[in-house]
Amino acid sequence: ASMQGFAPHVEATGRLNATYGLGLAVVERPLMMLERARVHLVTTSESLQDPMGPELAQAYAGQGAEFAYVGPLLEEGEGSLRLGMSKGQDASGASVL
Repeated sequence: ASMQGFAPHVEATGRLNATYGLGLAVVERPLMMLERARVHLVTTSESLQDPMGPELAQAYAGQGAEFAYVGPLLEEGEGSLRLGMSKGQDASGASVL
């Protein structure tokens, strides 16, 4: 399906191009929401995620999207991150990436 006929998308693309001097083309097909990665890190807990309607949940499931709820990512220093929540924890109570 093409977005060429979807006026709000065409108009928004035109505004972005005019405002920021971009050369964005109108997308040729609806973009897959999470099409490249296999597992998606979510920086909250599953219980605090935004509500997901059945249509969105079905779209994610159809793409094979998996979510890993890791909690906040906290800077540990020297380019490493500490997960705020994790099943596998180190001595400080958090995993280091």
